[in-house]
Amino acid sequence: MLSARFETARSGRSVLTAAVLVAGLAFGAVVPVGSAASANAVEPESADTAVAPVKPGQVTNIPLGHDDLAAVTPDAPAPKQTRLARAAAADDNVLVDIPDAALRAAVTKSIGTPTRGNMKNLRSLTATNAGIADLTGLEYASALSIVDLSGNPFTTIEPLRGISEMAQLNVSSTKISDIDAIATMPKINLLRFNWTTVSDLEPVRGKDLLWRIELAGTKVSSLEPLTGLTNMISVYFQETSVSDVSPLAGMPKLVSLSGPNTEVSDLSPVAGLPRLEIVNVNGARVSDLTMIDTWPALQQVGFLNQRVEGVPVVASRTESTYRRLVANNAPFKMFDDVVLTTSSGATTTPEGVTVWSGLADDATALTTKVAGDPWPGSGATYSATLTYPLSRADFIEAPPTAALDRAYNFQLSVTDGFVEGPFALTSGEVPGLTVDATGKISGTPTELGTFPITVTRTDAFGNVITGTFTFTIGEPVDVTIAANDVTVTYGQAATIDVSVVDPPERVSAVVDIDGTTYGPIALDGNSADLSFPIPAAAHSAGEHTVSMSVVDTETGKLVFASGSAKLTVKQATTATAVALNKDQKSVAGKVTAQYGTIPTGTVTLTSAGKNIGTATVANDGSYKATLTNWSIPKVKETRTIVAEYAGDKNHAASKVSVKVTVAPTAVNPGPCAAPRKVPVFADTPLSHKFYKEIDWMECMKYSTGWRQPVGKPLYKPQNNLERQAMAAFIYRMEAPKNYKAPKVSPFADVKPGDSFYKEIAWMYEAGLSTGWREPSGKPTFRPYNSLSREAMAAFIYRMEAPKNYKAPAVSPMVDMKPGMSFYKEISWMYDEGLSTGNRVGSTKEYWPKDELSRQAMAAFIYRLVLDYRPSK
Repeated sequence: MLSARFETARSGRSVLTAAVLVAGLAFGAVVPVGSAASANAVEPESADTAVAPVKPGQVTNIPLGHDDLAAVTPDAPAPKQTRLARAAAADDNVLVDIPDAALRAAVTKSIGTPTRGNMKNLRSLTATNAGIADLTGLEYASALSIVDLSGNPFTTIEPLRGISEMAQLNVSSTKISDIDAIATMPKINLLRFNWTTVSDLEPVRGKDLLWRIELAGTKVSSLEPLTGLTNMISVYFQETSVSDVSPLAGMPKLVSLSGPNTEVSDLSPVAGLPRLEIVNVNGARVSDLTMIDTWPALQQVGFLNQRVEGVPVVASRTESTYRRLVANNAPFKMFDDVVLTTSSGATTTPEGVTVWSGLADDATALTTKVAGDPWPGSGATYSATLTYPLSRADFIEAPPTAALDRAYNFQLSVTDGFVEGPFALTSGEVPGLTVDATGKISGTPTELGTFPITVTRTDAFGNVITGTFTFTIGEPVDVTIAANDVTVTYGQAATIDVSVVDPPERVSAVVDIDGTTYGPIALDGNSADLSFPIPAAAHSAGEHTVSMSVVDTETGKLVFASGSAKLTVKQATTATAVALNKDQKSVAGKVTAQYGTIPTGTVTLTSAGKNIGTATVANDGSYKATLTNWSIPKVKETRTIVAEYAGDKNHAASKVSVKVTVAPTAVNPGPCAAPRKVPVFADTPLSHKFYKEIDWMECMKYSTGWRQPVGKPLYKPQNNLERQAMAAFIYRMEAPKNYKAPKVSPFADVKPGDSFYKEIAWMYEAGLSTGWREPSGKPTFRPYNSLSREAMAAFIYRMEAPKNYKAPAVSPMVDMKPGMSFYKEISWMYDEGLSTGNRVGSTKEYWPKDELSRQAMAAFIYRLVLDYRPSK
C-alpha cells in the first residue's frame, strides 16, 4: 500500500461537523415572499455566531452522479392575487396581444381576460412544460414578481425587460441564450436558468438581493459577476466550465456550493465561510483540502473522482517501466496525517516507490487512482484519478570522432526533463578517454580505431537510459579559419567572407551568429575563400559575435578549427508622417524605415505643449489615434500637431511637426435625414404624430427599442421616459468612444455594474446631471424615476451651454414665471424652438412637472440636432 503523508501544517482549529442532513434553504427551498424570514437570511442569528464543536465522523459524502437540483424542495406558492392599489388608466380595457396560445391560456387562467388593466395586476405566473414559444405580451405585466416558465421552448426573455417588481424567475430547460433582461430587474433575488445555452452572468452584476442562483448545464465559464453579492446563500453551477470560485469569497451567508463536474481546482478562496454546509465538487480538479476544517457548519461533501494532473514526467525511451515517489512529488495538499493509497494503474514497492510497468512506446500519460480520508475521523472520502503527462527521454547525440594524440572533450546529454542522475560507462573502453559521473568524455586518445561502448544515465528513482555507441579515433589534422569584421545597417543584407587554410578531406565550414547557423559549405581538402550570405534584418541592432568552425561533414560535431569575428548592426533611420482625419477628432500616420523594415513601438502626439494622444505602430508601420485634450473650435483656426516616434531596438526615433486647419463641424443628417417608408417599430406606424422623429432616433442608433421574439421591436412611444434611459440617449449622442467610468460612483444609488452606470457616471462628469443633494453625503440620481419635462430642459441646456443667454422678464408660457426652478432653461428651450409648449385655449403652457414621454423626448432630440445645432 502506498502511504502518502503530507507536510502541510494542520490548523489548530477543532474538527467541527454537524450531525444532521441539511434541509430547507441549504437544499434549495425558497423563502415565501412576505414571510417573516427574509429571503436574504438563513437563520436569525448573526453570521459570526459561535458554533459549538461536535465529534467527527458525521460528515455525509455526496455520491457521484447525485443531482443537487433534484433534491431541491418545491418553491413557495405565489402570493394570493390581489388587485394593486392604483388609479384606473384610460387604456385599462385594451386587450393585450399575446400571440402564443399556450401563454395566453396560462395568463387567462390566472387573471381572466388579458386586458392591460388586468395584466398590471398579474403578480405570479407558473406555466411549466406548457409548450410556450413566445413571451410577447408579458411586457404589460409590470407587477410580475414570481415566475416559473421552465421547460418551455421560448428563445428569449426580452418581453420581461424592465419589469422592476420581478423577484424570483425560473427559466430552466428553455432555449434562451442570454439573460440580458435581468439587468433591468432591481428586485431579483432568486434566478434559475439551468440547462440553457446562456454563457454570460454579466446581467446579474450588482444584484444585491440575490440569495440563490442556478446555472447548471449552461455555457457559463466565469462567476466573476457574482463578486460582492453578500446575501448569496446558494450557488449551483454543476456541469459548466467554471474553474474559479474566488468570486464567492465574500459571501458570509453562503450555505451551498454545488459545482460537480466543473473545472474547479482551488477551494482556498472560500476558506473560512462560517455558514457553508454543502460543498459538492465531485468530478472536479481539487487536490488541496487543507482548508476543510475552516468550515464549522460543514455537513455534506462531494470530493469524489477528482481529475488531478501531476507534473509532467519523463521516462526512459529504453525501458518499459517508470518509477516515482508519489508521496513526495504528487500535487496533493492534505493534512500531515492524511494517507492516500493507490488502487489501480500502478504498484507500490515496500520502499514507497510507485511503479508503472509495461509502458507502450507511444504512451503519453501515466495514471493511477488514489483515495483516502482528507479529514481523519470525519467520515469524508476523497478520491482522484491522478494523471502524469508522459514523454520519453534518450541520449541526444553520439560522441563525435576524436583525433589521435589531440585533447578531446565532449558532454553527453539526454532529453530535457529526465530527473538528474549520474552517467556511467557500463561496457567497453576508449584508450586514453574516460567518462565521469557528469557525462563528460575527456582525455587524449592513444590508439587509432573504432571502439564500441555502452553508457547509462540513472535518475533519482532508478529509471535508466541506455546508449550504445561506436567511438572512432582518426588521424590528427591542422587547419585554420578566419574572417574580417562587418558593419551594416538594420535592414541591409550582409556577407561574411571566410578564409579556410589546409582543411582535411570530408570537412565543411559553418558560421554561427546568435544560435543561427549558416552553411555548411563542403570543402574538397583544399584551401578556399568562402562567402556566407546573411539575410536582411536577420539580426538585431548591436554587436554580434560571428563564430566560424571547420567540422566533419558526416556528423557536424568534431571541430577541426574555429575562429571569430564581429558583426555590427546599426539602427535604421526612420521618418514619421501624420495627418488629421476628416472628422477632425483623430489622426492617422505612418512610420517608415531606411531599408523598408517595419518599425514597432509608439507614437506620441502633442499640440501646444499638451499631450493629445498615443498610438501603437501596426505591423505595416501605420498608426491611428483618437485625440484627447482636443476640441472643435467655434471658428476656424490653425493648430500644430507634433508626432514623435519613440524608436525601438532596431529603429532610431524621429518626429514631424505639421500645421492643420480645424473648422467648426456642420451637422450632417446623412442617410437619416428622410424618414423611411417602412416603419422599423411595430407600434409606430407611418401615421404616428412623431413618426419622423422616432424613425430618425432609430436610424441614428440613439434608440434601439425593445426586441421581440417574433417580428419588429417596440418603441413604446407613450411610455414615460426613465432618467437612466435619458442618460443612455444623451451618452450615445455625445460621449467619447474611449470613455471609462470611474470605479467609485458619484451617486449613492448607482454603482459599478448597474444598468447604464457608465452612461450616468458620464452625465455627472460632463456636468449634465447633478442629481439630488442628500443630507447623508453623496447625491442620488434616482435612475428609475420618470424624467420630468423641466429636467429634460435642464439636461439639454447644460449640454449646449449657451453663452450670455438671459431669460425674458415676461414668460411666454402662463405656467412659468421668473424665479421658478428651471425657468431660464425652459425659456431658452422655447426661444430656440426646441419646445413649442402646449396650447391651452389662447395661451401656451409648458407643464414642467409632467412626466416626459418617449415620443416627446424623440421630438426634443430631433429638433436639437437637426434644427438648433446647424443654425449655430
